[in-house]
Amino acid sequence: PCGGVELSIDIIFDGYGSETKWKIVDEDEEVVASGGPYADGQETATSVLCMELGTYTFTVFDEYGDGLSYPFDGSVKLSSGEEVLFEAVGDFGPSAGTSFTLGE
Repeated sequence: PCGGVELSIDIIFDGYGSETKWKIVDEDEEVVASGGPYADGQETATSVLCMELGTYTFTVFDEYGDGLSYPFDGSVKLSSGEEVLFEAVGDFGPSAGTSFTLGE
C-alpha cells in the first residue's frame, strides 16, 4: 500500500515511443521519478508512483519536437485518483508540463 499519494502517468504513443521521456522533479529540482525512452511501435505505457506530499513539476519530452503527433496523435495524462492534473494531446512541441501540489 502507498503511504503517500498515488500518481498515475498514462501514455498513448504516436508511433515513436523512442522519442518520449518524462520526469518529475521536486522543489529542490531533484529528479524523483522518470521514464522512457520507450520502444517504437509500443502502444501504451502506464507508470504508477507513490509520492510524498509536496510540490512537484512534471515534464514530458519529445526528442523530435512534434509531441505525440505522428503518424497519429497520442497523449500523456498525469492523474491522482480521479483528478487529472495534466494532459497533453498531439503536437505539444519538444516538451510540455505542469507544476502540482500533493496534499492540503
